[in-house]
Amino acid sequence: MFQIKPISELKDNIEEVENSVINNNETIYLTKDGYGVMAIMSLEQYSKITEQTENKGTSFNMGLENKKSDSKIEIISRPRRMAEEDD
Repeated sequence: MFQIKPISELKDNIEEVENSVINNNETIYLTKDGYGVMAIMSLEQYSKITEQTENKGTSFNMGLENKKSDSKIEIISRPRRMAEEDD
């Protein structure tokens, strides 16, 4: 789950923000003047996301090496198909 909060919440309620991120495993999207500016998440969540991204990149690159004769359209659409399969 995620929350959307104004960036002033960091200064005013840092303990609440920290609790939501670390203990409740939430991502908090911060806004400034009504626009999204950043997201805060635990290192555990961040590590999972980057690990998944790196794994997808590695398997995508391996696929390219094995299929150099693929058309450009097929190569471009392959990452989208891989992402959809993981969902």
